[in-house]
Amino acid sequence: MRELHAMLERLRSENGIEWEAEEADIVVQMTTHDRQQQVRVGRVGSQYVFSTVVRRNAYASRGPRSARHLALRAWTRNAKTELVNFTFDSAGRLVGEIRHPADHLDVAELAIYLRILATEGDRFEYVLTGRDEN
Repeated sequence: MRELHAMLERLRSENGIEWEAEEADIVVQMTTHDRQQQVRVGRVGSQYVFSTVVRRNAYASRGPRSARHLALRAWTRNAKTELVNFTFDSAGRLVGEIRHPADHLDVAELAIYLRILATEGDRFEYVLTGRDEN
């Protein structure tokens, strides 16, 4: 993870991505409408996992029909998105995530992943809720 943190610091100066560290998360500032998206960075085995919450489990609490509808929307979105996979985490939240082998990540790829994950997560969140929740 030390290498990842060094790459994050290089991003701030080299690629102009505006972000702030917030515990284990990175808050990425979106370029439009004063929006932001929180991205969690972690390592699972030999992969870095970048994830962002799109929708908390509010739909699931409305019943199985709403949960199925949300799952279908996520599946449809996955068909249109190349790098981001929308799925449900263990807490029942809809999340967008990107996984990459830790040994092969470079600063350019990290910049692309943060931009795309934050943008796609923010867009899907807005489609579902009409507002910026993160």
